[in-house]
Amino acid sequence: HAVHESAHPFIIIGLEHYEADRKFMTAHPEMSATAFAHLYVKDNGCGISETNLPRVTEPFFTTKAVGKGTGLGLPMVFGAVQSHEGILQIDSTEGHGTAVHIYLPLQSSSEQQVFEHKERNRVVRGNGETILLVDDDQSVLDVTREALESIGYRVIVASEGSQAVRVYSEHAMDIALVLMDVVMPKTGGVEAARQLRQINTQIRIVFMTGYDREQFSQDDALLAQNAVIQKPVHIETLATILAELIEQGR
Repeated sequence: HAVHESAHPFIIIGLEHYEADRKFMTAHPEMSATAFAHLYVKDNGCGISETNLPRVTEPFFTTKAVGKGTGLGLPMVFGAVQSHEGILQIDSTEGHGTAVHIYLPLQSSSEQQVFEHKERNRVVRGNGETILLVDDDQSVLDVTREALESIGYRVIVASEGSQAVRVYSEHAMDIALVLMDVVMPKTGGVEAARQLRQINTQIRIVFMTGYDREQFSQDDALLAQNAVIQKPVHIETLATILAELIEQGR
């Protein structure tokens, strides 16, 4: 959509190794890494106004007509970059195009091996409890289910909110906790959670999201009242949260 009015539209996508210089490190003092994977996307489209540029990572913010966009693309990118301790930089001039830069810190192979060893040793295992896993992305369902089963949980899956409510109503006595995506077609995670609480006011729910947690929590009190973890989910973090919430419900 951004380039449809350009006489000679182009979109450039690139990936390169980037060694941070002094200017970059001064601009981002929170970064300890100096080597990054630099992914960039550039176009010569309509660009973004100075007024709108600070808001482009806000969930549901869009300047497109109704039905043309959800305002969720860049917030999802922003959430994913944050979860990898990276940097998202957006440069744009209205009428002249936009460039999106993503910098992800690189690890050496030895650092990765140490990290994976620590992850395996620190994962808190389940004891056969049943988790209701809800996500509209089949690949996320498959990977998360496999991870949960590998650490000792039984898993029931649902692909959207209304299905989750039906499944829970049938297996409420067996399900210890619901692990659910926030944004899904038909019935989303927040609305499904409201319906689930009508069945069981003490239900334990953990939300998963690829968007910025703080912005969502400000928008909905129900999200603020429950555990929210960002995608991609780290198994150590997820296992710890599940174990703590299940123990609280005993």
